[in-house]
Amino acid sequence: MAVPLDPIGNAVLSLQIVVLFLLILGLPFVKRKGEKKNLIRHGYLTSLALVLHTITILIVMVPSFSTNLNSIGNLSILQSITVWLHAATGIAAEISGIFMVASWAFKPLQQMTCARRKWLMMPTFIIWTVSLVTGAVIHVAGII
Repeated sequence: MAVPLDPIGNAVLSLQIVVLFLLILGLPFVKRKGEKKNLIRHGYLTSLALVLHTITILIVMVPSFSTNLNSIGNLSILQSITVWLHAATGIAAEISGIFMVASWAFKPLQQMTCARRKWLMMPTFIIWTVSLVTGAVIHVAGII
């Protein structure tokens, strides 16, 4: 008989999928160049996604990682690589996201300083997606 997945992990994975949709939902606003209100909408959607992501990191992921840190050494090489890849990409995406949202939120909106960091947005999205996928694998496979 299959073991049911952890309900907290299910909730976190579901929330992370919502975050993914928020980020995707914000993309069309960037494509409509010339309208600052669309860029502002993009900024709000991205900020909401970052806040939700940060909450799950602080409330669930960090405690889970620190609780299971000793057991990571007992994992197979592939499982261990998956866990460390998830941690590394998650940290990188979070730091990059905070940097970009802060550059948008703490400057006057008229300056749109985040637009100067546009080159970071797609790599951050890709890194965050890798973190999401590896996190889903860890959860579904019951690695930790």
